[in-house]
Amino acid sequence: MSSNNATKIVQEHVKKYSGEGKSVDVISAVQLTEEQLHRVKNVLAEKLGEVVEVTNLLDESLIGGLVFKFNGHVSDMSLKNQLKNLKLQIMGKANSND
Repeated sequence: MSSNNATKIVQEHVKKYSGEGKSVDVISAVQLTEEQLHRVKNVLAEKLGEVVEVTNLLDESLIGGLVFKFNGHVSDMSLKNQLKNLKLQIMGKANSND
């Protein structure tokens, strides 16, 4: 995952839940680099106006992308979730053509 994509995902997530906490679990299919974690922390700190603790957890089943857990909220931007949603859309359209 490129650093710019990770930053964009973080910014979108923070817009949803800003002001709600100081700890974020960032779940990814592979370990994020120190640079990526640093960028995630910086974006969160900038958007929330405070220092945020970021923990990188691994879940290889995600295939790619990120999942954020933030004060009980989950924002799933993983490839696994996108494929699941696409499958549901296709199946829904196929069922509606019967």
